[in-house]
Amino acid sequence: MRNDSALIDTCFGQLKSHVTCASCGNESVTFDEYSSLSLPLPVRNLRSVAILLSPLPIGSAPVKLTLEVDVTMTMADLSTFLVKSLQSHKVLTVTTNEYDCNETAAVLNSPPPSGAHTDEAPYSPAAGMTSSSSSARSNRNARVFFHFSIIENRHPSCVARNYCRDDSKNISVCSFVGKGEILVAFQLQHAAPDIESQLSIRRPVVPAVRSPPATSHSSGDEVPVGTDRPIEYFAVDVCTGFRTIISSSSTVFSSSSSYERIDLVGHPTRITVQRNCTNRELLRSIYAVMRRYFREDSMCCKASDLQKLPYQVLVTNHNASIVKYTIDCDDDIFEIDNKQGKAVICVVWRRDSDDLDIDQIDYVRTIITSSDTSSLDSAGRKLSIYQCFDKFCEREQLADSETLLCSHCKQHLAPIKKMDIWSAPDILILHLKRFLYIPGQYVVRREKLNDMVDFPVDGLDLSRYVIGPQQSSSPPLYDLYAVSHHSGSMSGGHYTATCKNFFDLKWYVLSLHLPVHDDSHIVIVIGRYSFNDSSVAVVGPEHAVNSTAYVLFYQRRY
Repeated sequence: MRNDSALIDTCFGQLKSHVTCASCGNESVTFDEYSSLSLPLPVRNLRSVAILLSPLPIGSAPVKLTLEVDVTMTMADLSTFLVKSLQSHKVLTVTTNEYDCNETAAVLNSPPPSGAHTDEAPYSPAAGMTSSSSSARSNRNARVFFHFSIIENRHPSCVARNYCRDDSKNISVCSFVGKGEILVAFQLQHAAPDIESQLSIRRPVVPAVRSPPATSHSSGDEVPVGTDRPIEYFAVDVCTGFRTIISSSSTVFSSSSSYERIDLVGHPTRITVQRNCTNRELLRSIYAVMRRYFREDSMCCKASDLQKLPYQVLVTNHNASIVKYTIDCDDDIFEIDNKQGKAVICVVWRRDSDDLDIDQIDYVRTIITSSDTSSLDSAGRKLSIYQCFDKFCEREQLADSETLLCSHCKQHLAPIKKMDIWSAPDILILHLKRFLYIPGQYVVRREKLNDMVDFPVDGLDLSRYVIGPQQSSSPPLYDLYAVSHHSGSMSGGHYTATCKNFFDLKWYVLSLHLPVHDDSHIVIVIGRYSFNDSSVAVVGPEHAVNSTAYVLFYQRRY
């Protein structure tokens, strides 16, 4: 017979994999053969990342926080992680905008799909989110939209570079944020394309108007009666600055002169602007951003006359060194060439303005985020091989970069994956996943996990992990007979092996000679040995169980 193989019967088992759609709950089950199991280590390799959050509503003070981020977390997963981390601080506002053209949107208050099982409670606006409307609490499409950018510690008042999902979604967060840089999370009121890619999607504006009543001549391609066409928005940065007059002294060849310079202060914010909006509508949005800078006794606290506000609104380059034009309070259509974020809106104040509360410009609210220290495993912590099996068999929500097309609902979403051991072979090979790969902008950075994993030399019991039919005469009980070790780091290391005798299962002194030309002179003494290149030594069972163990070889006990 085709499958009548002693090798397959002895060394191969079966895995049962479950892939569940996160939208409709449709589950796909497949069975796959395996000759070895790669067990993940239940450790979290975390790094501290400084984040400056610009929350809604528009004009709110920025929030500074530090989050412990897994080194393998990609930028595509940052939105959902940020929402989870800030649930208890009530600093995020839920929006019910349904036009989602941006991947960096975290869905809130969405009930689990029918038939889907999850260990995590769904997001709830009431449990750490504030809602911009009363209906947001019950709207399953409530979302939090983010844009991510980088500012430098030496120039914190303007954006240095932007995150574009088309180019950087698979880059780890730790690699995206460089030394001396701060990650900025702009919470947007509406979904908007990334700034880096806005020119590529410039298209005619489709205003949100009610469709005309249907007639007998209507074609099937027209929008149904009573439906709204989506409003399109784009994002633009708003910076704050002071106008400074610089005087130059006279020389023999030139007379004294002066020129104006704009010095940026505070931190940038980002707003969404409806395409084809007027300058007057834009200035009203700018006023909402600037309102917290006014003194309480200022007469400008009410935006009744946008022409009498104590600041000037300009369109400049990203650091305000070049002024392009002034935005007047009229009904002309606002246009901005925002390719790669090179044009921003700069609000220029006078330093001696009586309406300005200068302390508010640099005000940043700081919150302390508590890290889950119970889940942090340092290099000195001792793990159990059974914890590795638990990690292998747990349900896992795949990253947004690992989407699949559901055959039932036809949606491209990141599914929920689960692996089960259906059957175990007589010869069981376990691979401990000690090598970590961190995607970067240009290269993949690699690290090694040196955590100690404790595993039994005799009596590895997999009864609670093997879910398929089991024979009482041969339960999944295993004894160790060999271990492959790796010592060193990713840049250089060394492999050794520890093996056990098959005949009497006792420990013996080893005398092994390996002549170069005459193999008949090889003398093998039965026992448990440690093989290190040409060096062979007698060891005890404790030598096999250490932090260098990499591949474990087990045999079923009969």
